[in-house]
Amino acid sequence: MKIFGYGEKFGGAVVCLGRYECVHLGHREIIKRACSMAAERGAKVAVMTYDERDNVRFGRLLLNFSERTQAISALGADAVMAVDFTPEFMNTSAEDFLLGLTSSMDVRGLVCGEDFRFGRERGGDVGLLEGFCASRGIALEVVGDVTADGRRISSTLIKQLLTEGDVAGAARLLSYPYFVSGTVVEGRKEGRKLGFPTANLVWPNDRICVKNGVYATTVTVEGRTFRGITNVGAAPTFGVFRELCETHIIGFDGDIYGRRITVAFDALLREQKKFASALLLKKQLAEDVEAVIK
Repeated sequence: MKIFGYGEKFGGAVVCLGRYECVHLGHREIIKRACSMAAERGAKVAVMTYDERDNVRFGRLLLNFSERTQAISALGADAVMAVDFTPEFMNTSAEDFLLGLTSSMDVRGLVCGEDFRFGRERGGDVGLLEGFCASRGIALEVVGDVTADGRRISSTLIKQLLTEGDVAGAARLLSYPYFVSGTVVEGRKEGRKLGFPTANLVWPNDRICVKNGVYATTVTVEGRTFRGITNVGAAPTFGVFRELCETHIIGFDGDIYGRRITVAFDALLREQKKFASALLLKKQLAEDVEAVIK
C-alpha cells in the first residue's frame, strides 16, 4: 500500500474523494465502484483520507490512520492519499483543491458520495465537481446514500450508536465489530482474586470510547481468538472511577502482560453497577461468562 500526500505525483489513478474515517458500508461501496472504474481504465485506486498522526484537531476517531489504511488496503485499493489539514489547506478554495489534485496526478476518474463537500467552508459540492469533470473529460461516479436499518450510514451515526452502547448496531453499519487494540498493562489484580483474571488496556486517546458497561467481546491474542467479557469505564465496587478496559479472556491460561491484544465488541451485556460485596460481583461475573459462552 503506497501512501502519498495531497499535491504529490501519482500517475494513472481513480481517486475516492472523502474522509473515510471508519471505512463503513457506504465507504466500501464507493471503493468497490472505484475498483471497477479503475479496472476499465487500466488505473490504480487511490483513497483520500486525512492524516491526523501529527494533528490533534480531530479529537477521538473511529479508526486511527494506521487502522484505516489497513482496512482500505484490504478492499483492494492501491494507495492512500493522506491529507494534512493544515490551516493553509483548510483555506483552499474548492476550485483550487480540484486544480491542485488534477495538476499533481494523472486522474482518470473520481468517485464520491452524494454528500461530499470540499474546499474552504465546505464550499464545493457534487454540482461543482460534475462541471469540473465534464470540462476536463474526467470520469465521475457519484454514489447514492447507503442505508441500513432504515437509516443513512454515516460516521456520525456510528459514533452515536457506540456512545449509546449499541455496539451490535454499529457493527451492522461498519460491516465489522468495533474494536480496540493495545498492549496489556498490569492492573489491580482484583479480578484474579475473584477467579476472573483480566487483561487490561489503556483506552487509546485517539479512539472513540464505547459507553461504560460490560460487553460480550471477541479477543485476539497473537493470532488466537477467544470469547471474553469486558468492563469499560469505572470499577465502582472497588472505588475506581477512571476509564478502564478490563477483559476476562475465557479459556486463556498464560502470562498476558506485555502482549498485544485486540478486543472486538459484540454486544452490551449489562450496565455497570456497584455491588454490595465482592462475592456478589463474583456471582454476576459467572453469569456474564455463562451468557457469553452459551
